[in-house]
Amino acid sequence: MSNLCLGSGIQPAARLLEAASPSRSATDGSSSTGISLFEQAKFAMLLSRISQPDSDRWIGAPQAMKMATTNGAGVLDKAGALGVISPAPSPTSAIIDLDSPTYHPLGDIWNHLVMYETGAGVDTVIVGGEIVLRHGKCTRIDEAAIMAEAERAGGRGPRRERPFLAATLAERAVFSR
Repeated sequence: MSNLCLGSGIQPAARLLEAASPSRSATDGSSSTGISLFEQAKFAMLLSRISQPDSDRWIGAPQAMKMATTNGAGVLDKAGALGVISPAPSPTSAIIDLDSPTYHPLGDIWNHLVMYETGAGVDTVIVGGEIVLRHGKCTRIDEAAIMAEAERAGGRGPRRERPFLAATLAERAVFSR
């Protein structure tokens, strides 16, 4: 997704995997590419369809999810400890609500996770044995207060950024259409 936002092409992930190159999906914050590992997996899977004409060589949902979880944990040097998909919770887990509409009717669980899950189905997150997200709400911070603060801070930004935005639009006319 980062390559798409920067206009720098499509990563040839399918070819990298075929070459046995370690291929991982990750996020770098919520700047322009989002922070959802589900979204990253979906893009990896879908973009392989554009960059690879042979459908037998496309990245499948299980492989895309592995890139975002097990392989992604390798970026933090936590392969095997993080990113493991299991029906049993561990001291650090994300629990997905399979009763949400995303999973009905339930078909291939990998396709549901990669193609349809947005992160909204994550009901509970446990980190080191402590529940940090319960029923989709943070337990350790006041989300409403943080959102209100972000709104106040964000209100100052657009006026200050107008000259930069105008210059960008003038350089790339495609954005102004």
